[in-house]
Amino acid sequence: MNKIYLGLGIVAVIAVGLTSYYLGANQENRVSPVETPGPAPIPTPAPIIKVSNTAKLGEKISFNGLYITPLQVTEDSRCPLDVQCFWAGRVVLNTKLERNGRTETAIFDSLKTNIVTFEGKSISLTGVGVSSNYMFTFSSN
Repeated sequence: MNKIYLGLGIVAVIAVGLTSYYLGANQENRVSPVETPGPAPIPTPAPIIKVSNTAKLGEKISFNGLYITPLQVTEDSRCPLDVQCFWAGRVVLNTKLERNGRTETAIFDSLKTNIVTFEGKSISLTGVGVSSNYMFTFSSN
C-alpha cells in the first residue's frame, strides 16, 4: 500500500511541475505567441554645438556674425532672493537681433523654453541675473 501512495505522490509532483512549467512559471524563456513590432528607431541627429554669451541691458554681443542687444525688461515678477514664494515669477525681455544686414525684434520669456530662429541661427535666453544689475545669458548654435 505504501508503494501505491509513493507512486501516486511521485506522479502528482511530476504533474504539478509540468503544469506550472507550461502555464508560465518559466516566462523568461518562453516566446510570446504574438509579437508586435516596436516603434522604428529614431535617428539621433548630430550634436549642435552651442555658444553662450552674456550681456547687460543695451550691450551688444556677438555670436559669429549674429548680434544680440537686450533692449528692455517689460516684466520682472521674480521672487526676491530672501523671500520664499509660491511662484518663481518670470522675466520678459525685448531684444534686437542683427545678422547679414537684417534686423528683427524678439521677445524672450524666462519661463518658456522659447527658441527664436533668426537668419539660420537658433537663439535662446538661458539665464537672467538679479534685477539690480541685469545680466542676460544667451545661447546660440
